[in-house]
Amino acid sequence: MSEHLLAQVALLGARIDSFHEFGVTERGELCDRRLVPALMDSVDFADPDDLSSAVRQTLPLWVHNAITDPTFPRRSLLLGALMKFSGEISDNRDDGTISLVLMNGFGNKQFDPLNLPDSTPMRQRCAIVAQLDTWRAAYRTVEAEFSDYLGSAGSELMAWCSGARVDPDVSLTGS
Repeated sequence: MSEHLLAQVALLGARIDSFHEFGVTERGELCDRRLVPALMDSVDFADPDDLSSAVRQTLPLWVHNAITDPTFPRRSLLLGALMKFSGEISDNRDDGTISLVLMNGFGNKQFDPLNLPDSTPMRQRCAIVAQLDTWRAAYRTVEAEFSDYLGSAGSELMAWCSGARVDPDVSLTGS
């Protein structure tokens, strides 16, 4: 879905390490696949706080599933959250931190400005931190909306996860 390209680049491409457990190293490999993180095996779907926490920890997977699968629970709400996020990213694409996220995301290179590796040179770290507010606000908003919407959809999400595990490679091209 091209209307979610910036969200895909920023939340999937720049978080590509989140998909390594599935053998995925590029965004293009995600087409027509439903992904359920192993973490969900230990989640109490009846506990909204536990479920919300799991969603936060594995946000890129849920963003991917919401974009890809027309049957995903609460999809219209989640896509609305992604549209707002994409608009914020588009409006601020000249922001130094956001442009770094997008540049790395287009190249399928892991880059999380909220969790920079220790190897990040101090000069680059300072430049990123100085312009972090816009990214942080946009990311925290989409993260909160996903965790709230899915955290309150325990039975729906549990049923979806069960079906996705049985047949992860279904044809998802129809709506």
